[in-house]
Order: sequence, then C-alpha cells, then structure tokens
Amino acid sequence: MKTRRSKAILNSFNRLFLLALLLIAAIAWRGQMFGIKTDGSSKEAFDLELKLEDCIAYFPSATSIQKINNQQFQIYNSDKKPIGIAFGYSGERGYGGRIPLFVFTDNNDVVKGIVLGKHYESSKYFHEVINSGFLNKWDGIKQSEAISHEVDIVSGATITSVAIISGVKSALAGRKITANYNLFSVENLLSFLLLLLLTIAYFKPKWLIKYRTILQVLSIVVFGFWLTRLLSLGQILSWFSTGINWKAQLFIGTVFVLSVILPLFFGRAFYCSWVCPYGAAQELCGKVNSKKIKLSAQTKRILNYTREAIFFAILIILWVGFIFDVSLVEPFAAFSITKASYFTMGLAGVFLIISLFVPKAWCNYFCPTGYLLEWIRK
Repeated sequence: MKTRRSKAILNSFNRLFLLALLLIAAIAWRGQMFGIKTDGSSKEAFDLELKLEDCIAYFPSATSIQKINNQQFQIYNSDKKPIGIAFGYSGERGYGGRIPLFVFTDNNDVVKGIVLGKHYESSKYFHEVINSGFLNKWDGIKQSEAISHEVDIVSGATITSVAIISGVKSALAGRKITANYNLFSVENLLSFLLLLLLTIAYFKPKWLIKYRTILQVLSIVVFGFWLTRLLSLGQILSWFSTGINWKAQLFIGTVFVLSVILPLFFGRAFYCSWVCPYGAAQELCGKVNSKKIKLSAQTKRILNYTREAIFFAILIILWVGFIFDVSLVEPFAAFSITKASYFTMGLAGVFLIISLFVPKAWCNYFCPTGYLLEWIRK
C-alpha cells in the first residue's frame, strides 16, 4: 500500500515538474503566461505603437500624430489640419495569441486601411490571410457600416481571420465586439462526430477494430488534409503562453483535454493511438511493406532517449530566449500542403518512408508532443 502511495506521489511530482518546465519555456518564449505579461500588466493591455510611417502609407501628407485617448489618434498634415483618425484595439486571440491592430479612417469616416501589430500567429496561416487580400475587405466603407460589415473568413486560417474581424469591429466601435463563430458548422459537426467514434473505439476496441483502417483514413482526410486540426507542442506552448480562445478552438481544446484525462484514468494512450492523423498515416504506410527492419536492443535503447532529448532540447532553446517557430520541428504542418515549408514537407515524407521499414518511427522515437502526452500518462 505504501509503495503504491509513494509511486502515486512521485508521478504527481513528475507531472507538476513537467508543467513547471512548460510554463517556464512558454514565458521565456513570448514573455507572458496565459496572456499576462511577465511585468504583471493586463492581458488586455494595448500592445501596438502607432508609427508615422504607418500613417503615411494611407495618408501621404501626414506629418504628425496627436493622441485623443488610449485607443484613438488624430493624424495631421504639415498645415496642422486633421486628415484622419487611427482607431486601435488590443486584439482578439488568434491561433497564437492576441492580434493588436489599427484601423485608419479619413475625414469622411471612410476606412482607408488596417495595420497589424506584433503577434504570434503561425507564419503559414498569417501569410495565407495577408496574401488573400483579407485586410482590404473594409477599404472604402463608412465607419458606421464597417462595424457591422460581414467579411468571409479565409479558408484554412479560420482562427486568425475571426480574430482580425473581431479586432476591426472593436476598434471602430470603441468597445469589444466578438465576431460570429459558427460552433455548429459542418466542419465542427463532422470533427466531433469522428472524435466520438474514435473515443468509442478507445473504450471498446473490439467493437471497431475491424474498422480501424477506415477510421485512420478518416482521421487523415478530416483532421489532417481538410481541417488541419492536430495537437502539437507548438500549439500547447502557445496556449500556456497566450491562453486559448475556447470558442474558436473548442474542438482541438477538447482533443487536448481528452488526450490528458483519458490516459490518466485508464492508463492507455488516446491521441497517439487513435486520433493523430500523422500517426495514422505512418501506420497505413507500414502495412504496405510486411518486411520490417529488426532493430537491435541497443539501438532501441538509444532511440528511446531520442524523443526525450528532442523535447528537452526545444525547452532549453526557449529558456535561453531564442525565439523560433516550434511547429518547424514537427511534420504535422505538412497536411497544409499549400502553406507548409519545404523542410516540413521533407520531414514528413522522410518519416513516412521510414515507417515502411520501422513501425511508426516518428511517434515512437522522435515526436516531442507524443513524449509530453506519454510523460503525463505515466
């Protein structure tokens, strides 16, 4: 009895220790924890400095700026005549945190343009939004009309799009306005339905084991290529740093909660075994070739430490203040074929090939997200 209690206490200590390590990394990464900056300032604090060059981009004759209040600035020309106003907003949470912005209007209250401030959106999603011309959707519209103006979100960058829409409306209205996010969209309904099936398979594997291949294909198609809804270390660290927008990220947040809670209570991996699209893709590739490479005991022992080494190497790099896109160290972004880097595509392709000869090599020996979930489980 004492042995079990001691083991339970040790496991609890290990989980708390890991949580502390992740929090330290998240703070070092972006200088904040759950959206609160390290200096104790509010997460609602306005984090965008209005620069004259930003004003000149929309008002070429601009020579000076005068603060009206904390979120409104009058723009003047060389004759000290007002030529426009900049409306600022601290920002709504996107994929990687808040997106502060300024909306410029002229003397006729017509929107001239939008400038975004410092943010931590994943570059692949952010560039998709910018390249689509999304920020120009309000140009030429009266301020009063722009507040209620409906703008279509950018497919594949839903969370970033919704955050910007909310920010523009809030800036122009001078109060917080949250953009509509359809919780009952086709994407959400299909995602939760598939997640329900996978959860049933987790509890009753004998019921659905003969359909495992079908479920894996659905996971790859729906969670992978179609919606790109995957857990990643970068996403988890982002939540620790800037918080989570539960309304926009309800599904992946639910997946994370289930991936932590179910293994804790039932002792079996959930996400890595049943949900992860990349894990499913590796397993399906492995079925193509029945002849596998037999790894020696020594090789397995070395590889068993590789995943741990990668995980802590990432944390150490963040601790020392080196800022980089954590998503680059994992192959999951490869499902966004039009947005993924060549490096990510290559990483994903290499491990799919390796999985032909070594079962789920990435999952078993390299995945930092899998290591994190496994540590919590054990």
